[in-house]
Amino acid sequence: MNLLNKSFSFTTLPFARFSLYPLVFFLLLFSCIDNNKNYYSHSDGNFEIMKAFLFKDILCGTTHTNVFILPGDSLKRDIDRCVKDIYMLDCSIWAVPHSVPFSCLGIEYK
Repeated sequence: MNLLNKSFSFTTLPFARFSLYPLVFFLLLFSCIDNNKNYYSHSDGNFEIMKAFLFKDILCGTTHTNVFILPGDSLKRDIDRCVKDIYMLDCSIWAVPHSVPFSCLGIEYK
């Protein structure tokens, strides 16, 4: 039998055709994962925090200036925790000039 004249195809090896399906599936699955969906852009993160500052100022009748600005993209869970902590502060605590919650000061960015 002359192996040089015999053509190679996937039909000669039926198991090879089926072993490629999981490989292609996982390659497509991991190429579609968006790592940035867990991050707010710097403008969106700053907007969410400033919105919380403004809402709390209106609710408590105070005036605060935002003393920190996020220069990069931040995790959504960090921003959401900061906003939640701003909403949870009592108005007597919020009336202190520098009453930013610690969760807001510890936000990391990339």
